[in-house]
Amino acid sequence: MNKGNVLSIFVRGIAAVALFLSLATGVFAKLDKNEQPKLGTVLGSSDITDVVKGLKTKIHQNYHVQGWLLVREEIRRNHTSLFPNGTIVPESYIVENWYHINGTNSVDKLIDIRKTLDGQQLQVTVSSKNTSWNKTFKETMGFTPFDPDYFDNGTLNRITKYNNKHTVELQKQGDRQAVKISTTENLLTPVKFEGFDQTVTAVIEESIFDFSSGQLLTVNTRVRLEDGTELQVVQMTLEVTNKIVPPDDILDLLAEKENSKEASRTSRFGKVLAAPFLNNSKSVNSSVAGISTTSSKSITQGETWTHMFVSSYAVQSISQIGYSWWTIEKKCANGTYPFWRQYGATYYTNANNFQNNGSIYYSEYPCGTTPVTYGNYGNHQYVQGSTQDYPRVDVNDTYNR
Repeated sequence: MNKGNVLSIFVRGIAAVALFLSLATGVFAKLDKNEQPKLGTVLGSSDITDVVKGLKTKIHQNYHVQGWLLVREEIRRNHTSLFPNGTIVPESYIVENWYHINGTNSVDKLIDIRKTLDGQQLQVTVSSKNTSWNKTFKETMGFTPFDPDYFDNGTLNRITKYNNKHTVELQKQGDRQAVKISTTENLLTPVKFEGFDQTVTAVIEESIFDFSSGQLLTVNTRVRLEDGTELQVVQMTLEVTNKIVPPDDILDLLAEKENSKEASRTSRFGKVLAAPFLNNSKSVNSSVAGISTTSSKSITQGETWTHMFVSSYAVQSISQIGYSWWTIEKKCANGTYPFWRQYGATYYTNANNFQNNGSIYYSEYPCGTTPVTYGNYGNHQYVQGSTQDYPRVDVNDTYNR
């Protein structure tokens, strides 16, 4: 049975940009010295944060280096999805991303190739010199060099957003020492996803990382239905290779982009590609313990994606700043949700600014009917001493994609 186009949501995560430049001093430091906890030890949220920071540091040290880097993902799902032209993305496929990191630690060239397990190309996109050219769909859009992330499809950032049960254990993966992080996110409200007869009550994700390098090796994602049944929906295997020289056929794609007349700012519909535009936004001014605050959310539409943004701001540092819960969603005209994600309390301590964001890609999460409604909802969180404030800010918009 086709499970619809929804559950790739659990592979593509919410992006973040923080870099941690020193090894953590708590649980992860003990692991680094082989002072491992008992297998299956349940860790609190602060311990999980410590382990994630340590893994991020190792990735930064090992992979944020000048030169070319190849990230190869093999994704196996129990559902298909669609490219913008209606081409079916099969249940299982391979993604190869060639990153070029320059001397200022920015990715200034990126070649994204998606293909079937037997090597048939599905899509090729080449990004360099301020433009991204989709060779498959004959489109060109703007490109801005960006800071490298953790080459893990957002997994490490996603783990820290789970506010429920976490376990960490050391394992052997062949000749590698590995760290397995298991997370369970119990949804605050059961959600009806397209392709499932029952509502989903929890998302369970098991992620395995190479301990010495920090590299993500595998992710297995399951959902728990209302009757307690658990179904595996996505399995991703990942390999990262740095200090690599791309073969000629990869480098030729850069030259082909520069020489192609197709690499002009026209879309597959023959019109000029519109720059992203802000569809809707809202800000609420309030205060906590006499300190002024501003809570903001926005929805921005692009040619191939919709972007959600949330911001909590105070004029000076306070005890806690963030949100008590945050939901972003895409709802089709028939009432189904190809994309829905809700997060529990997430905040910074002793800070005056908190931001988070997420993108919904039309090709990954399509609707068969229009109009489509996007939502960006939730309560912000401000705590100063014994005083608390949780202003609600909701933004939604209707679009045809």
